[in-house]
Amino acid sequence: MAEITSYELLGLLHRVEKLSHRKRNNSCENFIGRGRILTTLCREDGLSQKILAERLDIRPQSLSETIVKLAEDKLVERIPAENDKRELLIYITEEGRIRAAEIRARREAFANDFFSSLSEEEIISLGNILLKLEENKRSIESCDTN
Repeated sequence: MAEITSYELLGLLHRVEKLSHRKRNNSCENFIGRGRILTTLCREDGLSQKILAERLDIRPQSLSETIVKLAEDKLVERIPAENDKRELLIYITEEGRIRAAEIRARREAFANDFFSSLSEEEIISLGNILLKLEENKRSIESCDTN
């Protein structure tokens, strides 16, 4: 394999990431939006829109529009909070859970295809390297905010 600079490696990571998002989104019903909300609610049901927007790093207005569409499709319900009727909590419906499971299955199939050219050892190694890079990025970001 040819030598590659850090700058070139970063560009390669960016291209692979863009390609994976494009392919995943084409096969997973706009996973960035609707599917991502549904799978998050499967893990943590009954979140306020504010908390959900923070968790998903989505603008509150964009989330609100998507939640309205999900509710119209009967995939989520908006229920007033017990302690503050002005606040709506978002709950996933049974139909929403089914849709989220379908999306997850397609994502897993995509991931299996995406990494099929790597051996199990290479996948483990890549995972460890990416975790190390993520940790380093978080460390750099925390230094920038101090």
